[in-house]
Amino acid sequence: MINTFLLTIGCVVVLLSGQTSAWLLEKSHSQCHGGKPYYFGTTDLLCKLGRRSVRAPSRFSLGLSHGWILFDGEYFEWGVSGDSYHYGSTLTDADHCKTVRESQPAGYSQLDRACIEKCARSYKGRYGAYHLLTNNCHDFANRISEVLCNHTQCPGWCH
Repeated sequence: MINTFLLTIGCVVVLLSGQTSAWLLEKSHSQCHGGKPYYFGTTDLLCKLGRRSVRAPSRFSLGLSHGWILFDGEYFEWGVSGDSYHYGSTLTDADHCKTVRESQPAGYSQLDRACIEKCARSYKGRYGAYHLLTNNCHDFANRISEVLCNHTQCPGWCH
């Protein structure tokens, strides 16, 4: 019963947040050429919220998670504490929450880490406050991915 409820909530969040179109139309890493690799990753959201998962281990891919990007040795995440962003050599809550990095790079980028740090700092000013359904950590990761993949110079909004 609890698993069905969590699955339903996860699907609703994905559908309402616009993730469906990103998932259906996602680029492969072969479309982002040259430069340093970057990766998508997730962290168990219930754990981040201070609730321990009571489910047995599973391999089911749909569930509640916190999304982030790993680029040039630094993790970029948003919505860690409401509207805040975080970047650094470690993830928040990685010491006690299950964290998974995709094994293959999502793409490659010619941008430097300083540019992506500026984008993380400027994100709220560009896209607005955190919202669970319309501007969440997965939206942040997808938008940072777009910058990494499609820009050869740091975008003007990243200041």
